[in-house]
Amino acid sequence: MIPLLAAAHVALAVPSGPAPGAAPARVLTLDAALALERSHQPTLAEASANVRAAQARHREALAPFLPQLSGSVSAEHHADLGQSQALLAAASRVQGAGTPGDFGTGTFGLTASQVIWDFGAGRSTVAAAGAQVDAAGDTLDATRLGADLAVREGYFAAWGDKRQVAVASESLSDQMAHERQVQAAVKIGTRPPSDLAQVEASVASARVQAINARDTYAIAKAQLIQAIGMPQVGDFEVVDPALPAVAGEGLPIERLVSGALAARPDRRSLDDQIRSARLSEQAAKLAWTPRIAAVAGVSADAQSQVAESNNWEAGVTMNWPLVSGGDQLARVKELQAELDSLRDQREALDQQIRLDVTQADLALRGARDGVLAAGTAVQEARISLKLAEGRYAVGLGSVIELDDAQQQLATAEGQQIQEQVQLDDARAQLLKALGRPA
Repeated sequence: MIPLLAAAHVALAVPSGPAPGAAPARVLTLDAALALERSHQPTLAEASANVRAAQARHREALAPFLPQLSGSVSAEHHADLGQSQALLAAASRVQGAGTPGDFGTGTFGLTASQVIWDFGAGRSTVAAAGAQVDAAGDTLDATRLGADLAVREGYFAAWGDKRQVAVASESLSDQMAHERQVQAAVKIGTRPPSDLAQVEASVASARVQAINARDTYAIAKAQLIQAIGMPQVGDFEVVDPALPAVAGEGLPIERLVSGALAARPDRRSLDDQIRSARLSEQAAKLAWTPRIAAVAGVSADAQSQVAESNNWEAGVTMNWPLVSGGDQLARVKELQAELDSLRDQREALDQQIRLDVTQADLALRGARDGVLAAGTAVQEARISLKLAEGRYAVGLGSVIELDDAQQQLATAEGQQIQEQVQLDDARAQLLKALGRPA
């Protein structure tokens, strides 16, 4: 974790190309964002605390079957109120004491015990608690996968919006260039003034789109910070995440589903919970059996005017709960129902895993095709714009044709960005569906 955090802070400290007159913005890479999320996301901290709590409960379940030692101390003071004067006088003469009066007594003792045999009930209880520790650990892994997915999707969205800012800025620059071209043509009388009004409206619209694109990018960065789980990261810029292809991408769906069923931590967590419920049921059934323990103790009794006496004892005890009002039978039935519920949850999760993998795989295939098609559309739109600009320059084209060509290029470039974001999202979704951190 420490190297990842170091990489995160180094990445945040690397300046990107600053805007004129502005302070250099820090660069936040995808790996750095993931590292920050894994150390700051509250949901991960909560899941980690649940693991520690499960470990403590496991230790708690083990404690009754380890050696036990207890101590006791008691002290009493007896005051002579005169109502048993004859009896106290006789006792004093027998013990050789003086005149009877107030006296005190004290008892000190230590008792040690150790469970010897309980027919496996304790072992099942401890094993059930251990299975819950495993389940909590797997739940932490599943939570981490979900948090990673949220950061990846937030990062891809921010990167796409940043590219949309560039597209909008480029479109505004092109529209302003067209405005200058039309102004010159109107000035020399080769174009009507209506062309200038048309292009000025297009420039105003492009300027609004550029402002909206910057605002959308700022919102996307704020959402990314929320996904990371930090109150603030400071001003930063995202860069091309360059997400590589997922290992096994394009394999038959059954192979992908089989791998996901074996790797998904949420499914492993359910398996652990089923194992814990089964062991708890076994322990509940064995609760009717005797518990045999070895016991040893020492004690000392002291009384004023009487010699001190020391005692010790050792033996074996057997505790056998014969009738408990039916609570153990109810406990067994409760655990059996819980076990059936967990098995049904696992079956439903298996179906959900199959759906997750199938959807991610289909989305990935469609996004790859969409990226290729969008790239072709951008190339054709650039050619159309060049032709429209040339036709307008020689007086063969209209300003409407020029504006349409510019809009088509901006639309095609925006669609290309969306398709790339969808491709990255689909790969991130496939990673989560397969149960892989990366």
